[in-house]
Amino acid sequence: MYDTNDLVHIALVISHLSRSYIPSSSNLKLIEEDTEKTKDLEFLKSTNNVRTNVIEQKPTDSIFVGYGTCGYLSFVMRYIARQININGIYKPGYNIYLTNLGLNGHVYCLLHTSKNLYEQQCKLKGMEKLKLGRFYHLATRADLKNAIIVDPWIYKVTPLTNWKNHIAHAGKI
Repeated sequence: MYDTNDLVHIALVISHLSRSYIPSSSNLKLIEEDTEKTKDLEFLKSTNNVRTNVIEQKPTDSIFVGYGTCGYLSFVMRYIARQININGIYKPGYNIYLTNLGLNGHVYCLLHTSKNLYEQQCKLKGMEKLKLGRFYHLATRADLKNAIIVDPWIYKVTPLTNWKNHIAHAGKI
């Protein structure tokens, strides 16, 4: 079985990998005082429509463009997890799941070992949504005791049991 520390390490790798492919996102501010940054800002302004169109067409294109929203970062994390096959990465025979979550218009992932949550998600069709309740309810579920919030958009990986710290950090961004 994986403990929280095992999952934190895996979450950090996946989060950092997604950010290495998508270093820019709509929440990052460019500093205009610096001449080099100003040039970057002008480039970003001049190509903004192209980047947006590319991203809207196919989320995996955000890997090649290097720009994406929280949703695209989460998509890329799940894509990377599938490519490197995170199951059994440390402990063969134990499954790890990376579930896409949304809260108040923000998208991130939950890294966990809950087969129950995974199976619930697999039953969804089309645009169906699975209501999981509040963070408090998730954090008290026995099958999610080792779960990790993975949020590359705010550069944060947090054990679900510390969800209040995660929200406080997000509020500062």
